[in-house]
Amino acid sequence: MSSELIREWLHLKGWEEPYITQKAAINAGLLDSKENFVVVAPTASGKTGVAELAMLQALHSNQRIVYLVPLKVLVSGKEKNFTCLSKMGKIAGAGTPIKDWISANIVITTFELFYRTVLTTPDIVKNFSLAIIDEFH
Repeated sequence: MSSELIREWLHLKGWEEPYITQKAAINAGLLDSKENFVVVAPTASGKTGVAELAMLQALHSNQRIVYLVPLKVLVSGKEKNFTCLSKMGKIAGAGTPIKDWISANIVITTFELFYRTVLTTPDIVKNFSLAIIDEFH
């Protein structure tokens, strides 16, 4: 399954092969393990692609994903990055009311808004199988 998934992802992205960072994550078991991963790599080295691979795998299993970023402006940018995944499920991002998160396959939001939602309306943030934290400082 993982080689098929990688081919599908490369096709969606229009790429020939994964970047070095993505290959390293794949070789470390990203698609074959239930373990948590921390990817530390330079800017523009393919970290978002690693996240996309994990997200694609989760979407194939009908799992929900939360993608957390530190700033509102990054929510819109990630939404654009993940356009290739929008065919597989609903993406809730910038401008999506919190009440609509419950029907989304992918929720892209800030750390702060997610934390506040967990505290005030925990039913809305139930059942996420994959959490990706981007730009963690």
